[in-house]
Amino acid sequence: ITNDSKDPSVDTFKRTTLPLLKRFGIPSEGLDLKIESRRSPRGGGEVLLGVPIVPNSLSAVTWIDEGMVKRIKGTAFSTKVSYQFEKTMINAVRGIFNRLLPDVHIFQDHRFGQEAGK
Repeated sequence: ITNDSKDPSVDTFKRTTLPLLKRFGIPSEGLDLKIESRRSPRGGGEVLLGVPIVPNSLSAVTWIDEGMVKRIKGTAFSTKVSYQFEKTMINAVRGIFNRLLPDVHIFQDHRFGQEAGK
């Protein structure tokens, strides 16, 4: 399962967990997540996760100031439908978020055929 309403998506994992692991001292070299194919709850999606050898100990991380939101990144994806659905989603999201801040990046990931899962 790459996307389901009950669990964080694979995109969320890639954009949040991997950068967090780097802060703990996991080497960037070899730390990667690649989405080979997408599929919603019935399964069939394929994800490749690369994790390097972890050093003997992890670094402690302290967050004191949560800071302000500087940019928003997201992914609009669709499988086995017209890519126009993604364009509509992106335009709707930009209509909301661009009122709040200018640095908004929404990536498009349209899959069909074998890449769309089983």
